[in-house]
Amino acid sequence: MDLNELPTSSLIPKKETGLFSFNTKCPTYDGRGVIIAILDSSVDPGVPGLQTTSDGKRKIIDRIDASGTGDVDTSTLSSPSADGKIIGLSGRTLNLPQGLVSSKDNGKFRIGVKKAFDLYPRGLKDRVVKERLEKSWEPEHKSALVSASRKLDEFESENSEPLTGVKKLEKDNVDAVCEMLNFVDKKYRESDPGPIYDCVLYHDGENWTCIIDTSEKGDLKNGLKLRSFRETGDYGCLTELDKLNVSINVYDEGDVLQIVGVCSSHGTHVASIAAAHYPDEPEKNGTAPGAQIVSITIGDGRLSSMETGTALARASFHIMRAEHYKVDVINMSYGEHSHWSNTGRIGHLMGEVVNKHGVIWFGSAGNDGPALFTVGTPPDISTNNVIGIGAYVSPEMMLAMYSAREKLPGTPYTWTSRGPTIDGDRECTLKCGQLMHGTSMASPHACGASACILSGLKQKGVQYSPFNFKRALANTAQYIKDHCEFAQGNGLMQVEKAFNHMVEYGEAVERDVRFVVSCNSGSKGIHLRDRKALKASEITVKITPIFLNQESQPADRKIKFNIQLSFSCDASWVKYPTYLDLMYDGRHIIVHVDPTGLPPGPHTAFIKAYNFKNVEQGCLFEVPITVIRNESLIDFPRPHLELKNTPFKPGTIKRHFISVPEHATWAVINVRSAEKVGTGKFILHTVQLLPKRSVRTMENQKIVALSETEDFTHGISVRGGFTIEICLAKFWSNLGAINVSYSVTFYGVKTDSREIMMHGGEGIHRFQIFSDLHDEEVQPEIKLKKLCPKLTYNFSIPKQTEITPNIPLLSSVLYESEYESQLWMLYDSNKQLISSGDAYPSHWSSKVDKGDYVLKAHVRHEKKDVLDKITDLNILLSQKLSSPIMLDVHTSHANASTGGKKSNSFNLAAYRKVPLFISPLNSDKYIKNLSGLGQYLSGSMTLSKDEYGKKNAMYTRLKYIIPELPKKDKKSLDCKKSKDDSSNKSTTTSEIARQRKKKTNKNFDEIINMSNEVLKGINADEILVHMATKHDFSSNASETKKEIEKKKTIYLETLSKKGLALCEKRFG
Repeated sequence: MDLNELPTSSLIPKKETGLFSFNTKCPTYDGRGVIIAILDSSVDPGVPGLQTTSDGKRKIIDRIDASGTGDVDTSTLSSPSADGKIIGLSGRTLNLPQGLVSSKDNGKFRIGVKKAFDLYPRGLKDRVVKERLEKSWEPEHKSALVSASRKLDEFESENSEPLTGVKKLEKDNVDAVCEMLNFVDKKYRESDPGPIYDCVLYHDGENWTCIIDTSEKGDLKNGLKLRSFRETGDYGCLTELDKLNVSINVYDEGDVLQIVGVCSSHGTHVASIAAAHYPDEPEKNGTAPGAQIVSITIGDGRLSSMETGTALARASFHIMRAEHYKVDVINMSYGEHSHWSNTGRIGHLMGEVVNKHGVIWFGSAGNDGPALFTVGTPPDISTNNVIGIGAYVSPEMMLAMYSAREKLPGTPYTWTSRGPTIDGDRECTLKCGQLMHGTSMASPHACGASACILSGLKQKGVQYSPFNFKRALANTAQYIKDHCEFAQGNGLMQVEKAFNHMVEYGEAVERDVRFVVSCNSGSKGIHLRDRKALKASEITVKITPIFLNQESQPADRKIKFNIQLSFSCDASWVKYPTYLDLMYDGRHIIVHVDPTGLPPGPHTAFIKAYNFKNVEQGCLFEVPITVIRNESLIDFPRPHLELKNTPFKPGTIKRHFISVPEHATWAVINVRSAEKVGTGKFILHTVQLLPKRSVRTMENQKIVALSETEDFTHGISVRGGFTIEICLAKFWSNLGAINVSYSVTFYGVKTDSREIMMHGGEGIHRFQIFSDLHDEEVQPEIKLKKLCPKLTYNFSIPKQTEITPNIPLLSSVLYESEYESQLWMLYDSNKQLISSGDAYPSHWSSKVDKGDYVLKAHVRHEKKDVLDKITDLNILLSQKLSSPIMLDVHTSHANASTGGKKSNSFNLAAYRKVPLFISPLNSDKYIKNLSGLGQYLSGSMTLSKDEYGKKNAMYTRLKYIIPELPKKDKKSLDCKKSKDDSSNKSTTTSEIARQRKKKTNKNFDEIINMSNEVLKGINADEILVHMATKHDFSSNASETKKEIEKKKTIYLETLSKKGLALCEKRFG
């Protein structure tokens, strides 16, 4: 190796895809004339390399925050005073720079306010919070606390006698100051609101201009002054402390100011890979240095930079409107996993961007491999026109980027997501090199390389569509033999070949046509597994040609469209027609798939369609077929599969597909080295697909570090009756070969219902457990962990806890949801935003203190009548209990009814059903303060005594409906003698009531006299002082409150009875 030459060219790999050769031959085909939209966490406008294009144009032409995080309401108008001052929404007096004039709004200025933390990425926020705490808060707070503590010490030393009257109040006040200082310190550390900036917006005659008061003192002269980014390119950093670059946009005639920040560095990195340009260091250039960039933020800073439906919808609408520029290609290195892909509002909008407006869309396949069916959404949406990109590492990249000791053959990354999609489509269209870990970085590489192809096509005047572009990439990709076919899709992208293909076939009759393949129930491919893989099947496949922006196509073009197709497939187990005459209408073909002779494992085939008159052009579309054949288990002593001395080299992947026994609930996987000396790093990945559930529902992934001395044992949850994939892969970068033995063993204890609903008022609940695999040791245990009250949008929390808001109608769906988006925001009684959440409730738990809260839910849909139906949408609010409540389980009804012996561990014989009994909770002990209509406790039940079974067996969910407690008769309040009463009279309100019943003037006089005695014995000022105190920090605060409340009740009741007696005496 030449130590004088660094392999810098492999840091941004271009040779693998042929891009280096293409740019060498055609240096002007470098992306110039092409606009790339980066849908991500925003692109920093101040980064070197993202300032200009290779032909001298501005690199970033627009920055938009589609998430709404940066929006500021500037609809409020304010007139300046004679000396040039206005009052900001924060309440501060803002000093306008001399000579500042607003040319709109009758000379008035628009004002708004913005929290800086709304704009900060998480890491920056944590750093600023720490610095504010150490430099601004702690010095002042410590000084105040020392002063208050000194006053307390001095007061106590000067007043040693028992305190009364004014002295006692003085002591309480000094105590309260110390307590309050500690209280606000705790609150500040928990929820520093951060800098609050006033924003002043005005029109200077040419552009909207905003001044942000970053001094927080009203000094607008030295504030951050910005104009609209699209028109001027203005940006600046908020403060020297945060160094956060921001820009602005203005909407709705000035009513909305948008401050665009950066919610993570991810988007900037993606944009640099796609299009960075370094004039003096060309070796650092991205793949398309001539392309321009539009940054659209889809990551919401309120949700830790996760994308939202609102952001995706706004981004799609902006691109489709094309008001100021036409986006040519999109990169979106974001995504989730959907439960299904054939419907969904967001998927529909993404399809419209491609199918109607002709924009080419690239999406990362995901980083959830090496198991199959792990491609994310996108690219897995209702149409297959998003180009999915997997990640590939070449031998040169191994040396330059990962400092590998040895050069190994190129390979897909171990963790890159694998196709097909759950409904059988290929989706991982291509693979590309990447820089940072993740297909997020492979996708912009492909996006930038495609921008170079588009740049050449535009300069040559060649027409194209997203459909023939995707076909050209697929038909010219380099398929790499002996590598995982599910990870590479059509193969490794080849730029020059794709460009030549586009030029040669640019006038093909089907250039502007996409071919929609729909199999049986609307899936994009054929996927046979479980019982369907045990027999031959005939599947109806519908093929429909659809023009780009078909609504605007003339009828003549549709009528004249006609293409003769020929089909080809290499798999002998697939039968299909040879030819199809296709016009502009859907046609059906019948495909016969006979998997009965296939060995265990995954099998894939593609029926490829060609233009009969132009076969050399390549495949026009394909019908993907995937068949999963399961391995047989050894039944004795338990159902299990064992593999011994299996060789693994770097990048080796072993997959085993097993039909999980019907009554299994968990499995234990053991991996051990078969070598006396040697180690290895592996990924153990298991996936079980359930109907209409995402791949994440029953997925488990673990990093396994093997040594010669230790085994690795891991338990997983399983669902009986469904196929599971057990995938063990050696990391591509883990050098050396090793022999490994591994096994998977199934266990199971089940109930006769996957969910138990128990009403506390119905007494003992009976259910049955059984095991049909083997004898099992069981130890039933039920824990109730959360309280789920009926929620109104205003609610109170009685004590500190953790809550999880959930909108059941909309939960757990994003891309596949029929609604565009949902977002909830939780505010405390001071209107401070506590937390936010969206489609995935389990991601957004919040710790809250005692107090009153308001939850605001925002739901979007294109049709108002649909929204009108959900105006009274139910929301659940799970509150974590401070400690779980245990329900008692008994083996007999007698013990359950008498509170007798609880169930201990016992042996559950195979094929035997055993009844168990749950006794209700003791009302007084547990639910005295929880009772209320519509409330229930939720938790789970474990049955196995085995530790792996306890942790991993499919839990039986349990809901315990809290009965309404019986109402007790209100007893008359006894008016006891007050502590401050010097008299020895014992006067009660019940005596007053008895005297009132006699209804004589003498009795009324006695009532009035008795009332006066009671009122004289109660210090009304003491009650008023306590009620006016916001926080009582004394050690006996709760006892004092109870005593004061009691006095208040007696005082008011006595006044009432005295008043009635006066009225009766005077008016009869």
